[in-house]
Amino acid sequence: MYAGPAVPTFGRRFRAGLGSLPIALIALFALFPASDIASGLVNRFVIAVVPPRHLPRLELKDGIPETLRTFVVVPTMFISVQNVQRQIDELEVQYLSNPAGDAHFALLSDWGDADQETMPEDALLLSAAITGVDALNAKYGEKRFFPVSPQTCLEPK
Repeated sequence: MYAGPAVPTFGRRFRAGLGSLPIALIALFALFPASDIASGLVNRFVIAVVPPRHLPRLELKDGIPETLRTFVVVPTMFISVQNVQRQIDELEVQYLSNPAGDAHFALLSDWGDADQETMPEDALLLSAAITGVDALNAKYGEKRFFPVSPQTCLEPK
């Protein structure tokens, strides 16, 4: 005599005393791995069906023209004079990777969290940044580098 499927169905589980909450939790926890598996299968299918293509890019053999003038802004936090000098050096490396053309570079600074609007070392750090940027402008003979330091404000707690 056939007793039915070896795995009990949801109806049999209800009759066996497994309530709707445990079944809902089991279904919810099964949903995450199932969606991960489905996502992986779709990704594999797309990779197998769609061939890779090269993305178009600009070829600027003579540097950046004036019509494509670019301003590269590097955000940073001023923590110490050594940190500021390292950021100035990295700004110079950015310039040296594109020395020809119309590209300008800015060092956008921010300050660490503090209990007051200005800290005693802020002026020293800003002075180091301005001196470093001025040295880069003098070294390369044109004004391509800019320090940008927004005024800080103390927010009430």
